[in-house]
Amino acid sequence: MTTPSGCRYGNGRGPKVLMVAGDSHAAAWAPVMETLANQGRFTLEYNTRDSCSIQDRGLTGESTEVPSCLRWKKNVVAKIKKNPPDVLLLSYYTYTKPITLAAHEAAMRDLLRQIPRHTQVVFIRDTPRFSDDVMQCLQQNLDRPGACAVLRKDSVDEQYFPINKKLAKEFGAKVLDMNDYICDANYCYPAIGDTTVVKDAHHLARGFAQKMTPALLAELRRIGILR
Repeated sequence: MTTPSGCRYGNGRGPKVLMVAGDSHAAAWAPVMETLANQGRFTLEYNTRDSCSIQDRGLTGESTEVPSCLRWKKNVVAKIKKNPPDVLLLSYYTYTKPITLAAHEAAMRDLLRQIPRHTQVVFIRDTPRFSDDVMQCLQQNLDRPGACAVLRKDSVDEQYFPINKKLAKEFGAKVLDMNDYICDANYCYPAIGDTTVVKDAHHLARGFAQKMTPALLAELRRIGILR
């Protein structure tokens, strides 16, 4: 699949077009985004592809992209240039390190230079990374899911996000960090109350994402994306 899907959601009354672009970590926000779109907060457009972040990680030659993934990226950027959304939300998996931080910055800088000036870019910080056996741990600790928590300092991206924050200042983008709803100062939790936060080591569970609707609405208002 190399053609952007361009699937749109909403009731047709949204004052803005908001596009979500990235890999499966961007797609994990679908339940909450679709809910807000159906409330008329915005018209939602999705362009996501599993294992395919939106920036060209092979730009500096340190890494290579899957050819079909690279074509998809270029087609999504071409679509953004032709029909610029009002808001572009970017999210992607950050826990594999196929390139240096300098290469990540070069790739992201190249992407931002191609986005039309009147499109407001928003970086969503990646969700925490739990252990590979987190679901088994939760099954074995139904009465004390906190036993499956992980240290925040070990599970939250502290490498790429600071670069994105620096680039946000340079390019007038905004940053959104929802991890305080999953973590406290020391630990990140794969289950909160009776709700499972993740469906595997690093993807949000649909039910938890849905419950995040009020929080995400508040955060989008706080950074000036929605009224």
